[in-house]
Amino acid sequence: MSKIILGLILILVFQSSMASPAKMESVKELLQLLNIKNTIQIELNELQPSIDRNAERLLLKQLNKEKLSTVEEHLAVVQIGQVFRNTTEQFFQSPATMEQIENIYAQNLTQEEILFYIHFLKTPEGFNIHKKLSKVNPQVLKYLNLMNRQEWMNYMQLEQFQEKINKIIEPLVEK
Repeated sequence: MSKIILGLILILVFQSSMASPAKMESVKELLQLLNIKNTIQIELNELQPSIDRNAERLLLKQLNKEKLSTVEEHLAVVQIGQVFRNTTEQFFQSPATMEQIENIYAQNLTQEEILFYIHFLKTPEGFNIHKKLSKVNPQVLKYLNLMNRQEWMNYMQLEQFQEKINKIIEPLVEK
C-alpha cells in the first residue's frame, strides 16, 4: 500500500515538474475563445448604475447641493456619466490592459491547462457552458452589488461600520 502511495506521489511530482509555462499564443487563443472583450463590455454595462451614482455624487459635491433640482443638472449627470464610461472603456480596451490580462492568465495557468481549456471550449458542451456562464456571472455580480448597496443602507450596519472605523482612527487622533 505504501508503495502505491509513494508511486502516486512520484507521479504527481513528476507531472508538476513537467508543467510548462503558458505560451502567449495559447493565452491569446484562450482569451479569444472566452470572448474576453465582450465579457469586459458586459461587466461595464453592469457598472453603469454605479457610474451614474458616482457622476451624480461628483456633481452634487461640485455644486455644494444635496439634491439635483434642474433639468440642466440632470443632463450634466448624464454627460459626466458618459465621460466616466468612455474613460473606463478606453482603459479596458487599451493594449496595456489586454496585455496585463494575458499576463495574469499566463502566470496562473500552465500551457497544459490552457490547452485543455481551449479544447474544452471548442466542444459543443464547453461552448454552451461558457455561453451560459457569460450570462450567469453578470447576474451574480448584479445581485452582489445590489445586496452590498442594501447592506450599506442598513442603519445598524452603517453604525457598526462607523464604530469599527472610529476604533481604528481613535488612537491616531489621540497622539
